[in-house]
Amino acid sequence: MASLSEKALFVFFTAQVLTLAWSQKGQVCSEMNPCDTRKGLQCEYSTDIHKRTGICGAHGGDVCVLDGSVYQNGQTFFPSCKYQCMCRDGQIGCVPRCNVDVMLPGPDCPMPRRVQVPGECCEKWVCEPQAEASALGGFAMAAYRQEETVSFDGWDRSLNCIEQTTEWGACSQSCGMGLSTRVTNKNRPV
Repeated sequence: MASLSEKALFVFFTAQVLTLAWSQKGQVCSEMNPCDTRKGLQCEYSTDIHKRTGICGAHGGDVCVLDGSVYQNGQTFFPSCKYQCMCRDGQIGCVPRCNVDVMLPGPDCPMPRRVQVPGECCEKWVCEPQAEASALGGFAMAAYRQEETVSFDGWDRSLNCIEQTTEWGACSQSCGMGLSTRVTNKNRPV
């Protein structure tokens, strides 16, 4: 049979375990208040000679947390099939894996549209037949003027190019640094 002091110790220990909170980065930590190891944090005792209290810090660079998942510094991950991301010292950087915003259809495709292909992650460009394009009223803008803009010999063909720029795509992050893309034919002369 347990003694009264053993029962009291058990109740004290149980109460301590139930109220145990994980210390976060920059917070004070100790054996009774450990750091949140799920986020890669550890207690740094360098400021206390007796090693009783410390400050929570990340070992080897800060970890990243995205949608409840923890990623280690330097870790590459795929939050969806459309993006490849990397955790770098607490910051997440992502690049698109789909080239639909980069590889636009050519001039022989006057009515391009994006379609989702069953079983594939990335959308694809498809071209409407020429007859359908004119039946729809020709919503696509022309990219080139047929007439000569300048009528002397040695005219500059770039003057016939109609400048076009897409809208900015959605940002890859709702907070902090993210990635957004757009496409233009407004290029500097070579």
